[in-house]
Amino acid sequence: MTITTRAANLGWRRIGPLVLVGTTPEPTSVTTINCLDPGTGHQLWSAAVPDGQISTSLGPGLVLVTHLSGNQSTVEARDSRTGVQRWQSPSLRSGVGARTDGTVVVALTFQSAAAFSAERGRPLWTVAGGYTGAAVTADTVYLAAQSTPKNQPQGD
Repeated sequence: MTITTRAANLGWRRIGPLVLVGTTPEPTSVTTINCLDPGTGHQLWSAAVPDGQISTSLGPGLVLVTHLSGNQSTVEARDSRTGVQRWQSPSLRSGVGARTDGTVVVALTFQSAAAFSAERGRPLWTVAGGYTGAAVTADTVYLAAQSTPKNQPQGD
């Protein structure tokens, strides 16, 4: 099923499943990712991943799970309908998330941005720099980095 959102003057648009990340009530070393039908709240699938800092994002047909443990991270791509893992990236240094357009997955770290094919996870390219945000479209990847303004405002 899908989440429906209202886009200005564009009508109703389907986005994707609702994904929840949480831990089990009893102390364990596992985090559970639950995918729910937004209309009914019924669970579509569930997956256990090693405990740690987890972030998720959605793209066409994919749920991206970034798992940070210490100063290393991985990105895994799961089928949004079944939860089956399609691929997992090699270890990345200090990942902060991933974005996709369904064709390319861009994983962000404080040292670089790395692109993978969405279908199989094949590495495509890496760009040096510390990135905190990204947008991936059909023909462009936009990367956001924090920077200090060169001309600091002067007070009275």
